[in-house]
Amino acid sequence: MNEREPFKTPGSEKHYPPHRPLIPEHLEIDVSLFIEERRAEIEVVHHLVARQQGASSIALDLIGARDLQIEGAKLIDDDGERLLLGFETPFARGELRKVRLRYTIVNPKDGLLFSSPSEAETDAPRYAITDHETERARHWLATIDHPSVRPSLELRLTSQEGDTLLATGALVKQERLEGGRRRAHYRLESGCPSYLTAFAVGAFTEFDDGEYRGIPVRAYAPAPFCVDDLKRTFGPTKELLAFFERKLGVPFPFPKYVHFAARDIGGAMENISLVSFDDRLVLDEALEREERRLVDIFNVHEMAHSWFGNHVVCRDFADAWLKEGFATYAESLYAEDVYGEDDRDLDLFAHARAYFEELDENYQRAIVTRHYQSPYDLFDRHLYPGAALRLHLLRGLLGDEDFFGGVKLYLERFGGKEAETDDLRRCFEERSGLSLARFFDQFFRSAGGHPTLKAELTLESDSLKLRVEQRALDAENEEYYHYPLDVFFDFDEEAVERTLEMRGAVHELTLPFPNGKPPRMVRIDPHHRVF
Repeated sequence: MNEREPFKTPGSEKHYPPHRPLIPEHLEIDVSLFIEERRAEIEVVHHLVARQQGASSIALDLIGARDLQIEGAKLIDDDGERLLLGFETPFARGELRKVRLRYTIVNPKDGLLFSSPSEAETDAPRYAITDHETERARHWLATIDHPSVRPSLELRLTSQEGDTLLATGALVKQERLEGGRRRAHYRLESGCPSYLTAFAVGAFTEFDDGEYRGIPVRAYAPAPFCVDDLKRTFGPTKELLAFFERKLGVPFPFPKYVHFAARDIGGAMENISLVSFDDRLVLDEALEREERRLVDIFNVHEMAHSWFGNHVVCRDFADAWLKEGFATYAESLYAEDVYGEDDRDLDLFAHARAYFEELDENYQRAIVTRHYQSPYDLFDRHLYPGAALRLHLLRGLLGDEDFFGGVKLYLERFGGKEAETDDLRRCFEERSGLSLARFFDQFFRSAGGHPTLKAELTLESDSLKLRVEQRALDAENEEYYHYPLDVFFDFDEEAVERTLEMRGAVHELTLPFPNGKPPRMVRIDPHHRVF
């Protein structure tokens, strides 16, 4: 094993959610787009509610704004990245006020992406789209750019006649305007963090897949993609919605399920009700034969976020595994449902290889940590496959009834709210009756990595002795992982399974031969629960 680099770099600090004495409970966003000019005229109205008596200021993230105008507050400071707004009269607790900001964004560096034909690329697609995770909405949207801030939304988009106008939420109406322009109005009643707020406007082809239980299902992409390409790529969407509702026992929580694909998206992004895909994943006939399974995995992963991350939002980036770990584990659950347990285990093996590669070649960190430079640093193989493997271990510890029952309780209790790691733990504890504080401390909050075992088998004339050694989680304090470890013995006429309750450094098991002969095979962790 190579020497690991520390995860936290020199100068990094612990990060915590922002104070919220004033909270935007509703956001009106009006965006007028001029795609060829790479320009957006924007008006944002914050409906602010005071949680704290006497609150008198609020900081909004915003980068690159021109011609800023503010109504309802006074600009105290603008450092180019954050606006500090003040109020002459402090708020009373529970008081509601509106603050209106108008400004122009031209050719932003990130967050809002423009594309149109030019001399250099005459066949370039024409669109304006957003892509925000983790903190990139601030490049066009004046907001508190943090997942713990979840206003309901009104989005009004204006562009030239003929453009398709898509946004987060349900379509309220569309209307033609003077001068060859068109406006669309969308509304989302549930709370939506800035990183999940999205729109896509441009010359798009539409695949209308009808409805799933009254929920519109659509997909869009610019030329050269056609309806058949979109149907090929996103055709399984309704089947996947049914899979998740059946598995989780919680209905899909949003007013539509729409995909759009564009070349400026890196991978895919789970924006609420408007999921974005890199157009590299759009399948033509040839690509479908090679990458059908890969695209389905992307679809499963992003759809899982509708429940994990969108319906239940992480309180802070430190708990981002609550969305990415579950979304990654959903890939394995889907493989199990469609192809069987062997295929699920193969998927988990791929997760383990990816996780161990990062451990061996880069660094080792706790799944839940506040020590980082940028929140994007956390979106690594610890967060995705590392957390997924821990969920599978927890499923084995609890059993399916209590594991999925605990997940359902978590989604129902915190749906439409924000959650932290301990909220999930308490749901599993309430469902199962088990104390899981040690498990979560060791497997999610400890930087010790994972269980490392050494097994030794000794055969006697009529029995065997299995000795399993476990590396310490914390050698200085002699702390060891606690978990059950199954062992399978394959004798000629009988199969025997035993469970070692791993607690300390050494565990031994003596087993007489049931038929007088030694086993043909001994398998440690035959159900692949311990990664």
